[in-house]
Amino acid sequence: MSFKCPLCMRIFSQRFAYTQHAQKCLKNIEVEVEEDDDNNDSEKYSSEMDTRSNLSSEYENDKVEVDDDNDVQNMSFDSIGSAISEMSLEDSNFENILDSSEEPEIFEEPKNLNTKTCTEFPNDAYKDLMLLVTKYKINNKGGNEIIRFFNKHSNLTESPLPKNIEQGRAFMNNMKFSNLEFSKVLITKHEDKDYFLYYQNLIQCIKNILTVPDITQNFALSYENYEYNRESIYSEQNNGKWWKTTQESLPTGSKLLSIILYSDATTTDTLGKSQLHPIYITLGNIPIWQAANKDLVRDTFHKSLRHLLEPIILLKDGIDLFINNENTWFYPRVSTIIADWPEAASFCLVYKSSNSNLPCHSCLVKRENLANIDLSVNDVILRTHDEMRKHFENDTQRSVCIESVHNFFWDLPNINIYLATVPDRMHHLDLGLFCYQIIFTCDILKSQHVNGNKLVEEVDRHLAAIPRFPGIKIFSNGLQSIARLTASEYRSLMKVMIFVIDNLYDENNNEVDNFVNNDDLTKLYEYWNEMYILSRYEEFSESDLEKFNDAIHRWAWMFVKAFKFVSPSNLKLPKLHSWVYHIIDSI
Repeated sequence: MSFKCPLCMRIFSQRFAYTQHAQKCLKNIEVEVEEDDDNNDSEKYSSEMDTRSNLSSEYENDKVEVDDDNDVQNMSFDSIGSAISEMSLEDSNFENILDSSEEPEIFEEPKNLNTKTCTEFPNDAYKDLMLLVTKYKINNKGGNEIIRFFNKHSNLTESPLPKNIEQGRAFMNNMKFSNLEFSKVLITKHEDKDYFLYYQNLIQCIKNILTVPDITQNFALSYENYEYNRESIYSEQNNGKWWKTTQESLPTGSKLLSIILYSDATTTDTLGKSQLHPIYITLGNIPIWQAANKDLVRDTFHKSLRHLLEPIILLKDGIDLFINNENTWFYPRVSTIIADWPEAASFCLVYKSSNSNLPCHSCLVKRENLANIDLSVNDVILRTHDEMRKHFENDTQRSVCIESVHNFFWDLPNINIYLATVPDRMHHLDLGLFCYQIIFTCDILKSQHVNGNKLVEEVDRHLAAIPRFPGIKIFSNGLQSIARLTASEYRSLMKVMIFVIDNLYDENNNEVDNFVNNDDLTKLYEYWNEMYILSRYEEFSESDLEKFNDAIHRWAWMFVKAFKFVSPSNLKLPKLHSWVYHIIDSI
């Protein structure tokens, strides 16, 4: 891959050299440069000049976030961990060393850069270094200092490490593994533009998962009725009712292979017009502790799903997989899809709008009842494949708020897509309902008090005054940056907000309508914490589920009481309804 500067037309073989050059080139034409301090490997430029915007478009994909949990297959970090512990360097001291070091060399085009395709690292030291840099997101400057440190104290005549981290990254980019190769297929064509699916063969993905060391030692092969004190306990997926009924539908002697899909759309440009829609796969057999044209877009997404899942659809007689030193007969079935609410609407092909008449992807509850927490069982009519297909075939899909696109999942056995699509806690609670709770709290402080803005400032002062404590983030700027908070930061807020709100203001001395007293607001945060702790249980007994359901309704009742009149939509929130009426069944 090469990078061409649109200003002077120079060509660079490395992204690092290109970004360094671009910084100098832009200064030469007197364009102001804004550096992104959060990522030392990428620079973001902004200007109204066309040349600047063209250059920026080439940077949009420079930021790469590496999941700490994703390791290169079959590679261990034990040796790296032991090496780090032997150094006995405190983080702060190490940072001081890096800060005091001179800038690393910039190699525009290293002469010894090996660009040929390789399938393995030159040696173990090279491999361990690049795994260390990747896992802990070490920037080029820090990585180059590690190389210098190693070369200085290793007393080797020839260094086994790359000359610099840029060279190491280039080497990794050129590595290929037959079992990790992606295929590309044309899914659809619209207005002379091709839309492709990049994917790995699903069967090969499953086999790759099974090659991970120790993954099969506790691999679930059958339904287990887990009971304690005569109560059913729901800990793993094979303790659930879906597993039992699906297993009973399979041929005698075969096993169920539970496939879980996870989806989270990713915006790839600063204007939010371009998206990638990655889909990840795991197996429910693995224990939890281990383990523009809208119709065109929807149709393309479901065609991609069909192509992606086609290998298991064609397995009419199942598949033999090597588990625990023997071949086991499996029938793969899609069991669960984990997705945030917008992605859930994409899978279920319901209207992706909270303003639709029937916005819930699981049931046919009307929009005006989304904030009603007193609905009976008869009021919550679940969506089914048969009913939705009938509406689609009879051209009455608008009456049930589904799109005019055939849903691929209607043709799959042993799954109700409307119930199998479940939320993940981070998006639904941390970044969803709790975010609403914080925002609405600030709104009622402003609306029901003459000095409301001062009360919000008081909240900020309370947050900033919290002493440092392990595991607690300090919000020195209060809630001013709430729009940029991460899920982890919201979880830190959960731990302290009850103390920040308690005794914050007096009673309703000005006789304000729909006044929320301080005790009720404090109880709301108390009920939230009780509910959230229960949501993090790793296993649930029947009595735990009853307790959890009570906690959900207790919090929801107080949430609606406190915020119904301050919410612009009167709390017509699909996430609220889904949490109250569908989360227990999903467990």
